Amino acid sequence: MGSPKRHASDRTVERVEAFDDRFADNLRAAREAAGLSRVDLSRLTGIPWHAIEKIEVVRSHRSNLRRRVTIGEAVVLAEALGMTPGSLLRDPAVVHA
Repeated sequence: MGSPKRHASDRTVERVEAFDDRFADNLRAAREAAGLSRVDLSRLTGIPWHAIEKIEVVRSHRSNLRRRVTIGEAVVLAEALGMTPGSLLRDPAVVHA
């Protein structure tokens, strides 16, 4: 029998989830490196702190609480941290080097 075939849509979902995880990790690391709490970042961006908390949730932890970031939120969050949205999607070793 061989292994079951994977559909292109399954691979797309996996890639999107990987981007979500990378964004969450990088956002949290950048926020902490800037010495900001979620409340501080909320005040700078106008995004509720509880939304930032859910955006920072990585898939493997409490996935039922996870929330995807919108493009507009990504721009606002990145700018508040002195970054570009693209930098929050890079490999963490590149972002934090």
